[in-house]
Amino acid sequence: LIGMERTSKYILANTIILLPYSLMLYAFGMGIVYTIIAAIAGGLMLGYHYKLTKTPTSDFAWKAYKVTAPYLTIIFIGIALDAAFHFRF
Repeated sequence: LIGMERTSKYILANTIILLPYSLMLYAFGMGIVYTIIAAIAGGLMLGYHYKLTKTPTSDFAWKAYKVTAPYLTIIFIGIALDAAFHFRF
């Protein structure tokens, strides 16, 4: 309805909004383990979504989805690992 190009830009904007919030948890007590995992997972997702804006095809959208889908699981694993190996600077 709104097209692949416009949709990919909305996806990128949503990711840009999401990432600072996931990293902000460090300020509220999460440790460095979580922060590193969140930064890597978020950076990977941001990279794919940026590439999606440059190549807005269904095939690449599917590849970007495969990166996005496990993001929340990776974040939860980061929280669990951080609880087990909590370390702050």
